[in-house]
Amino acid sequence: YGGKVITHYIIPNPTENVETVLPIQYTRKSEPFRMW
Repeated sequence: YGGKVITHYIIPNPTENVETVLPIQYTRKSEPFRMW
C-alpha cells in the first residue's frame, strides 16, 4: 500500500469501538511486551 508509520500512540484502555476497528489482541509475538 506504500504507507509509512512515522509515529505511534499507545491507547492504555481502548474503548470498545476502538477494539472493534483495530486489530488489537495479544499474540505470542506480543507476549514479551505485556506488563503485568
